[in-house]
Amino acid sequence: QLEDQRADELAKTASEEQAAVEINRLVRNLGDESFSLHPVVRDDGQKGLYQIIGRDKQPRKLSTLSTGELNLVAFLWFRYQLDDIDMMDGSE
Repeated sequence: QLEDQRADELAKTASEEQAAVEINRLVRNLGDESFSLHPVVRDDGQKGLYQIIGRDKQPRKLSTLSTGELNLVAFLWFRYQLDDIDMMDGSE
């Protein structure tokens, strides 16, 4: 049972990675290249963590994003999760 739960959680992580790729693509298409999301690679294997990288390829603190940028990321993440739910239950 634990292995099944682990597999389910890993599948969600793959979905999160795709969400970050899609968010980066959509943000670029809106003409905003001031930041992008990049997965954090940890020694302990934990996944699902992302870092904000600025236009200068340097990490940015979350506090440096404007309210509009934060709202955009939150909306796109929410939208992607809705699409993911639809795909999982087959009701596209």
